Amino acid sequence: MKPTPFRSRPNSGAGACGCLIIGAIVVFAAIMVYTTLFPDPGSEAENKARAVIVSQLRDPGSYDEINSSVVKESDLIVVIISYRAKNGFGGYVERSAAFEFTPDGKMIRQR
Repeated sequence: MKPTPFRSRPNSGAGACGCLIIGAIVVFAAIMVYTTLFPDPGSEAENKARAVIVSQLRDPGSYDEINSSVVKESDLIVVIISYRAKNGFGGYVERSAAFEFTPDGKMIRQR
């Protein structure tokens, strides 16, 4: 009597899909660890600039950011933020503020 030949099911791709998911999780974890250990000085400066703007508003809860940009130069980080907020009469106004930071995150001045 002959043994029956081994028959496998068609590959459903489940193993490959699992490997891709695990790989994506590992990459995501590596990025999170890297950004925690080595934060971007531009994003830190941007957060500090937002905090300064909000602290100067009459109604901090009315702050609504329109746009922000970070320009890194050799010896400066320039943060420009456009926003809307309530003025003293209760109406919304649009403003822009620019800040200069040193590469280590210290604010030099607000323009």
